[in-house]
Amino acid sequence: MKVGVREHQKEEDVRATMARPMEMQPFYKPVLPRHNLLPPLAAVLCLLLLLSRPDATTEAFVLHLRQAKQWRIQGGATTTEDGDGLLSHFRSFFQGEFDNAVQVASERAQGIEAGLGGGHEQIHCVLEPLELAHGVLGNDSLFCVGATYYFDGRPDAVFRCRVYSFHPPPPSQGWEDEEDGSSFFLPPLPFAEMRLHRFTPDFETIMRKNNYDMRLLQEPCNQLAQVVEELTGCSILWSVCTERIVIGQDIVGNGEGERPEVVHGARFQGEMREGFCLVDSQREANVRLKIEDDLLLTADMLSVNDRGTDCRTGELVYGNHQGLPYRMQRRR
Repeated sequence: MKVGVREHQKEEDVRATMARPMEMQPFYKPVLPRHNLLPPLAAVLCLLLLLSRPDATTEAFVLHLRQAKQWRIQGGATTTEDGDGLLSHFRSFFQGEFDNAVQVASERAQGIEAGLGGGHEQIHCVLEPLELAHGVLGNDSLFCVGATYYFDGRPDAVFRCRVYSFHPPPPSQGWEDEEDGSSFFLPPLPFAEMRLHRFTPDFETIMRKNNYDMRLLQEPCNQLAQVVEELTGCSILWSVCTERIVIGQDIVGNGEGERPEVVHGARFQGEMREGFCLVDSQREANVRLKIEDDLLLTADMLSVNDRGTDCRTGELVYGNHQGLPYRMQRRR
């Protein structure tokens, strides 16, 4: 009888043990790294994937690195080893006439008005190369361009006239090439600095009376440096654009009815050297403006996102209220 009780007790003990959850003890103690290595590893992986794809973006990347190594400053003039290259290519684009009539027509067809309505005013831009003596606007100046902007296709409605002088880019930090000791840089590498000049108030009056005839700036007796003033801190750095640019409503304010398109071919991007600048208004006394600007230039288009904000009130003085660029197509 006692034997049967013991066996029964053993069976009860076994059942109770099986019903009780087992306490699993890890056979090792995990050691967590102090630093998260996933972001740098992911970045390396993305770079390897990019370089393994022989697409247009990668080819442009490699081409731009090669052009960066070719860039030299010789005797105050900017050249490349082929004697022509990037700067001449840019100059052939940065001249002619542009307007955003197509953009405006698309917006009006959708009921989008300019100003607070979020649309764009119709703007016409004329870029004229100026034949000036070397060094008129600085000993390192490479060339100058006169720029005139007017509304609604009316040359008599000029609202802005500027002189742009181009100079070698400021020094950039790069990596030294072990082969020849030169430096190379990752894009976007600026190849030129564009400095902005406006007319002095007295000469602005003269230009207005002559309908902003740029020939007045090229008279031999004219001392250009005495009738213009540089907008200090507002210079634009131009570089080769290696990104895939898609033209659509979110990018440049195309209408919904327009089909987004990819911009192909050579393209250049312009960005303010300091991101923004502060300028005293010539039209209103005691008004200081915060200027922001970025540009995109192709063989057929000039996209300008120029904004001016009153530093006191924060109100937008000019530019698009939605922060969308003026997409001007080439007319000449």
